[in-house]
Amino acid sequence: MLIADIDHFKAYNDHYGHPAGDACLSRVGALIRRALRDEDSVFARYGGEEFAIILPGLDAAMALAVAERVRKTVFAARIAHDGTGLGRVSLSVGAASLMPAPQYNARRLVTQTDQALYRAKHEGRNRACMAGAAEPAEAAAALPRARQRARRAAT
Repeated sequence: MLIADIDHFKAYNDHYGHPAGDACLSRVGALIRRALRDEDSVFARYGGEEFAIILPGLDAAMALAVAERVRKTVFAARIAHDGTGLGRVSLSVGAASLMPAPQYNARRLVTQTDQALYRAKHEGRNRACMAGAAEPAEAAAALPRARQRARRAAT
């Protein structure tokens, strides 16, 4: 599961106005949907400026790889946002997986994902964090393995 949050969205609304904020939400939603590339995923606006993505059957490394792809897709769109040091809209993404820990229930999964999102924001925003990953470097090290697994699964 992923929860993606638009960084500094209140500042976006304050600077550009609520109609522009609504348009930004729509555009970010369309970009996320395009980045998912998988009919098996479930994607919805979760609340405010948050989006939830359920990715059945993906382990933690693969979920983190999807989180990074979603984050990079939105950042690459270069949606202007003068209210940040980056000058464009970015996402913070929290990720968690039931694999290999199927003893988690839905509530625990959401809690773990939300905690990972909080950590992504706390560590500077415009990043993805995996629940349970002790360090950002540990999460980054998982990406090449996730890409290899995804390539093998696609063939």
